[in-house]
Amino acid sequence: AFLTVGITGSGSVTLDPSGDVIGTTGKCWGYPNGTSVTLSAVEESHDWFVTWSGDASGTTKTASVTMSRDRYVEAIFDDAFLIVASAGSGGDIAPSGIVKVRSDADQTFTISPDAGYGVLEVAVDGIPFSGDASTYTFHDVSADHTIAVSFDSAPAPTLISAACPRAAAKARPDNRTK
Repeated sequence: AFLTVGITGSGSVTLDPSGDVIGTTGKCWGYPNGTSVTLSAVEESHDWFVTWSGDASGTTKTASVTMSRDRYVEAIFDDAFLIVASAGSGGDIAPSGIVKVRSDADQTFTISPDAGYGVLEVAVDGIPFSGDASTYTFHDVSADHTIAVSFDSAPAPTLISAACPRAAAKARPDNRTK
């Protein structure tokens, strides 16, 4: 029986067992009837495996077919982009490392300082971000990005001493004392 493998997008497929190559295109293999063949989708760095079609189905990167007749299986890949997420000492960003994101999808990162730390800076593509420092979402991703978070020891809260009630009484709305 013959197994023909098609690919939409960039990526490749490995077969186990490999079978006998038929022809010169590298897209057709011969197998004895009854052989179970496992196909594995291999993503390139900027591609995302989407689904199998034809005589295999599903969205996991592996699929199996039993060669009881000629079969056609297609692996479908879509564009993906990479976001490199990093955090300095004193906290975490999740997810972290190299995060693969499908084209036009959203990706949210959660920033969590450790106890006694606060967010010093969030830099997106090298540019400091101002806003809520607990999350950051890339919307409709269509390029590679970076997000880097640095943390600093959280300053101790400023307390007004009970021994100095006049300073507290003279505080003005602009937070300056007279």
